[in-house]
Amino acid sequence: ARAARETFEIADPGQVAPEHARLAAAQAESLSRFYESGFAQAYPQEQREDAQREAQFASLALKDLSITLAALATRATGRAQLGTRYADVFRAGTGLSESPEVVLRSALRALAAKKREVARYARSVFADVTGDASPAPGSDHDVIRRVFNAIGEDRDPDLETYAAGWKRNTVDVERFVRGKRMMTLKDPLTLKIEISPSYFTGQSVGGVFPAGPWSPDASTILFLPTPRTGASPEEAAVFYRDFNRGFNRMIVSHELIPGHYTQLKLAAHHPRKVRALFADPVYVEGWGTFCERLLLDLGFGNSRARLAHLKKQLENIARTIVDIRVHTRGMTEAEVREFVTEEAFQGEQLARNMWMRTLTTAPQITTYFLGYDQVKGLYDDVRRARGSRFALRQFMDGMMEMGPVPVAEYRRRMLPVRK
Repeated sequence: ARAARETFEIADPGQVAPEHARLAAAQAESLSRFYESGFAQAYPQEQREDAQREAQFASLALKDLSITLAALATRATGRAQLGTRYADVFRAGTGLSESPEVVLRSALRALAAKKREVARYARSVFADVTGDASPAPGSDHDVIRRVFNAIGEDRDPDLETYAAGWKRNTVDVERFVRGKRMMTLKDPLTLKIEISPSYFTGQSVGGVFPAGPWSPDASTILFLPTPRTGASPEEAAVFYRDFNRGFNRMIVSHELIPGHYTQLKLAAHHPRKVRALFADPVYVEGWGTFCERLLLDLGFGNSRARLAHLKKQLENIARTIVDIRVHTRGMTEAEVREFVTEEAFQGEQLARNMWMRTLTTAPQITTYFLGYDQVKGLYDDVRRARGSRFALRQFMDGMMEMGPVPVAEYRRRMLPVRK
């Protein structure tokens, strides 16, 4: 922390983006709070006093770093947009040989097709979801907006109810996967669901924290995203509208079973430990997103859950479009918000989140759309190739055998080219 502080005290403000400096300052501040109040709690009672004493040094060092970064943010004039460097970053981050321009055109076509799919499905469940017996709106835009607003109103009133719902959904999805015998799950389940600590900060304050490859039987923790500490009732309502009951029911298959918990737990047991340490992001997010759709198609979830999935797919496609346009075409924050809310039907909070994520984690937010396209494409091709011999359990278990490596490796294994 001291070395970082000394470096940034004399850094050229023209080489630092203010958005990056502000986020880094907030993260250093949150880590400072963690060491001040949370770190020592991991130790046995008899060691806690010594741990707390050491943690105070870390807390103060991080606080000083945070102050330095916050001051730098006020002077920084650099650009977070990658510009001509984006193509190299995109290729390194996704493993794709296609240029960002080619991917952008594909994503724009996918967005138009997905909106047509959403509108068709919305009309088929309009009365059930909205409670309105009158005919659905004739405009695709209006019918999508109406059903998405309706599922947002089916939400939890408070944190306790929200967390309890997640735990029920987790029990249900495990029973569903085992009951369908759709894949092999490692016993026993080593999964904990907790509320995200108040010192979490950044673009996303939740997620799956898996066991590492040197202690593969340790617990995986799912930290649930929550309204920010001190959120007003209005802010909390916006949060629960986004994380509505249909969304939570649907996303449990992405985050946990058979999604990230399952794939990363099995990866931790893989003999090649490097694969768990450096998981291919396109495979990881593609698998999670594929699991959303697969379980819905097999009967897990209702019409609200399917609408939440379709809304999430619009978001995933929009992420790819935004990431490429921001870094290569100068798309502004205002333009991102308008595009995300009007063309992808997402809320203001998510639009703000997307702007920060593309500035700080490019091209990670493209991996959801790209990965789903790859995993779903492989699934369809394997089903077609094997015909009556296709077995879902064999495919699902097969997608775990090599660990989190690029989907192309699984394609070569499952669909070898015959000479």
